Amino acid sequence: MFNEKQYLIDAIKKTIELLENSEDSIWSNLSAVENKERLQEELNKIENNQKFDKLELAILFAPTGSVQETAMVNDWHKEYMEVADIIDKYTN
Repeated sequence: MFNEKQYLIDAIKKTIELLENSEDSIWSNLSAVENKERLQEELNKIENNQKFDKLELAILFAPTGSVQETAMVNDWHKEYMEVADIIDKYTN
């Protein structure tokens, strides 16, 4: 059975996948690797039914946040908008 939490997990996994081959953005305060590491940490919590840091996810996916800046430089801004929409539903 597909549960609601799976949408969040899939969105984070998709972002991690996109970050794998991404170059750093000069406008981001975090490197692509640092973004990936922070997302992986939150993903591990979610998958293990632990409390995850909603604020951390909200900041990473905020407009002009580090994930969006990285996405824009690496030409996956459309995918960013799709996953950010899902993330927003779980962080607001």
